[in-house]
Amino acid sequence: LDTSLVRDMLSLAEKSALGVSPGVSATALATKIQETKGLVRPSFDRSLENASTEDEKSRGLSNFELYATLRSINAQLGGSKAATRAFQLAWG
Repeated sequence: LDTSLVRDMLSLAEKSALGVSPGVSATALATKIQETKGLVRPSFDRSLENASTEDEKSRGLSNFELYATLRSINAQLGGSKAATRAFQLAWG
């Protein structure tokens, strides 16, 4: 798994969310992402305990980062279908 690609993808997701929602600041989004990570980390940690290879662990960590980021973006967009669609189009 290419972790630099995952980082780039997450960075683009954050930039896209900020671009379509001018009322959301980068600081607020980063704070929300950290809060979400704290909330969901125990579940992902439990699943990673069963990972037998480094690739499985890497994929699990990437899934964790992606899930926490997208869940946070959705929360910051307020569940608006129009804002979510705009984000999807901007993110590609």
